Amino acid sequence: MAGEMTNQTNARVLVVEDNLSYSDLLCNALQNKYGYQDVSLVENERQALEKLDTEYFDIIIADMRLGENARGGFSVLKEVKNRNITSVLIVLTANDNWQDCRESFRGGARDYLSKNMRGNVFAILHRSILDALEYVQKYGSRSDELWVWANHERLLHEYPNQYIAVMNNTVIESNASQEALLARIHERNLPLLVPIVRYMDMEDIHKLPVEEIIERSESERVECKRTFQESDAGDEGKKPHGVLRTIAAFLNSRGGVLLIGVENIMPLRGNWWHHQRQG
Repeated sequence: MAGEMTNQTNARVLVVEDNLSYSDLLCNALQNKYGYQDVSLVENERQALEKLDTEYFDIIIADMRLGENARGGFSVLKEVKNRNITSVLIVLTANDNWQDCRESFRGGARDYLSKNMRGNVFAILHRSILDALEYVQKYGSRSDELWVWANHERLLHEYPNQYIAVMNNTVIESNASQEALLARIHERNLPLLVPIVRYMDMEDIHKLPVEEIIERSESERVECKRTFQESDAGDEGKKPHGVLRTIAAFLNSRGGVLLIGVENIMPLRGNWWHHQRQG
């Protein structure tokens, strides 16, 4: 979430690790050396999926071999992808090989780290987390951005002139004030760093130039009629009804613009007249 709260200490971290001695070292380093204040630990894929059913996380750190299941981590990775979970997922495994590495990246992992690599593995992991958080705060989540774009009209209708926080292709919180939105997310112990925040600005279409409205073509808030007396279908038995139905629909919704003398996005035909409802 770009802006106000970018310190990694605010990150909600889920560690999926079956080796208890290693998980103790890892969680201790994350919390006491690198300052992550909210770290949850699960030991297998079943516990991980139960966590993901009820909670949101900025970061997921997953081992590949979980107990006797050499591909337990891939089960988590697959479920994250299938559920459109937009948390940053980093693989941290001792069972490292190029096939698993390739499969992890193809499955959506942000990074693939070996427990056996030279140097301070936890420091390298911390750096990877910081790089990932910096990226998502600067550019957002592509999956969530595309979801907002695809559902823009519905979101405008449901959250007019509000800020929305989106994660996992879901609105997790909304508020008319961005500050209040962030405060509410903090109160609910939701992730602060990975969700994207967008303002659902209700454009006042009535203030746009007629030429621009025509260029946009018809939509749920713009309708064109060839004449005041005819419907688009040319139904002789319902000549005035096409125009009247449009006006009634606009009056009973968020309003809109009706252009007379315009056929879709064709040039103006003769004189034009438009009816609009303010508010």
